[in-house]
Amino acid sequence: MPKKATKKADRSLWPRPLSMHMNNAVWGVGAALFSGFTPELPQSNYAKKKGERDGANHTTANKPSNTTPKAEQWQEAIRQDPTLAARSAQDIILEMHKGIRAYQSYGAESLYPVRDVIWQMGACSLKQGFDGALVPQSGAGVKPKGKRSTPTDAPHQSLHYVVIIPSLVNGPQILDIRKGESFTEYLHERGLLPLYLDWGAPQDGDGAEAGFNIGDYIKWRLVPCLDDLLRRIPAHAQISFAGYCMGGTILAAYLGLIFGAGFHRPDIAARVKGAVFLAAPWDFHADPAHLAMMRLFAQHVDPMIEREGVLQGDWIQSIFACLDPTAIIRKFRSFYRMVEDGADGAAHFVAVEDWLNSGPDLAGPAARTCLVEWYDRNEPSRGTWRVCDAALDVSSIAVPSLCVIPRRDRLVPPASAQAMAGLLRDVTVQSPDCGHIGLMSGQHAKTDFWPDIADWLLR
Repeated sequence: MPKKATKKADRSLWPRPLSMHMNNAVWGVGAALFSGFTPELPQSNYAKKKGERDGANHTTANKPSNTTPKAEQWQEAIRQDPTLAARSAQDIILEMHKGIRAYQSYGAESLYPVRDVIWQMGACSLKQGFDGALVPQSGAGVKPKGKRSTPTDAPHQSLHYVVIIPSLVNGPQILDIRKGESFTEYLHERGLLPLYLDWGAPQDGDGAEAGFNIGDYIKWRLVPCLDDLLRRIPAHAQISFAGYCMGGTILAAYLGLIFGAGFHRPDIAARVKGAVFLAAPWDFHADPAHLAMMRLFAQHVDPMIEREGVLQGDWIQSIFACLDPTAIIRKFRSFYRMVEDGADGAAHFVAVEDWLNSGPDLAGPAARTCLVEWYDRNEPSRGTWRVCDAALDVSSIAVPSLCVIPRRDRLVPPASAQAMAGLLRDVTVQSPDCGHIGLMSGQHAKTDFWPDIADWLLR
């Protein structure tokens, strides 16, 4: 099947939802400064490193936190000069706005690699995460290399495919973000053959996915996709699975069904070598604050789902934004400085932001699975979640599993992911010092996090 071209990015109304971000920034910064809080906001990694490197020759609001006035000094300063808070707020918002404009005007061409599509049904497709043939010719296998691997002049004898399942609320681009910075390319360099699912948007294709719940995605897309793949690759080939974010929750359901009584597919189960769950939520009541916010949103989105048939992407992005309201200010101020200084990393920043902002709508029934069955009732953790009319038991997954649980994850609280690890039979847990997105796209992911994942897969 020919490669599927990636659409050009239209960033004119990004970051999504732009009006909410701008309103929150103006009111949030203004209220904070007038209330006596110091003008420093928590900095991104780039800003911290930049400050350490050249002394951060910017305004007071941009300097490292050790040069920020203490709270009492700032309160005294605004008593002496009532306009100081307004001017500082204006400086912060202006710099953020310049960063947003720099992002919006960045080159229009998509930054993502274009990959071969090897299967498609409706809006859903399976793509190669590497260049080359799906089944390497004899004598043309991938030569393992990289940290903690032993390079060899002879290609590996066994074929080991890794099928990666992404979230439904963001595309798979984070798995294959840019040439030289791609998780799937890294796995290929280490001697693996990575593939990844692209769920598409529920309105694409014939629109059938608009009526899908999570079980429908598994039964009518994931199952036929993997059945087709297993027919096409050699019988001796090994296959492992990985799931990122809610893709890991979906993977747990799929494996629980094929190993358990739901689907009971011993033909597939016999070929599975292992499963990797990357920042995958399971206990949706693990963080009370997170839960309270999700329940608040759920009260307002149900009428929209009823009316539109989908949970719109802007609402999804609003939920994420509320988990860290000042992130928009920090990261776009840092991006502006990055562009002004001519520093490396601008293209990577844009690629990650494009991934965040291009997330599709979520099919209405699937959204209700997330909001009602997961966040409201916590059915996965309580053992009451039924998928495809079958009771789900992840302890039936009879293959080694790896749970990668980032210690600084704000989107999936570590305790939520740890709950799944406690149910799996044969599990290894890795806890990298990173956040949810940093696991796949962080500056040190390729050197500090991915090698451990590849080592486990190649064990």
